[in-house]
Amino acid sequence: MDTMTFCRTIEQQDQTGDDQYLLRVVRKIAEGGYSLYATNPDYDDIDVTDDMKPFARLKAVLKG
Repeated sequence: MDTMTFCRTIEQQDQTGDDQYLLRVVRKIAEGGYSLYATNPDYDDIDVTDDMKPFARLKAVLKG
């Protein structure tokens, strides 16, 4: 079965108020919501909330 992978970039503030830009893989979770999966094991996944807005979306990979 083929599946599509969607990546999103989100902007959030850390504990000090500095902006962070995170590239995450969007995954559907059992509760009908979505989770932003971190491919780097040093970072936790983030559950999507209604107040989150996409910052950027990966539409294609260019091969040269």
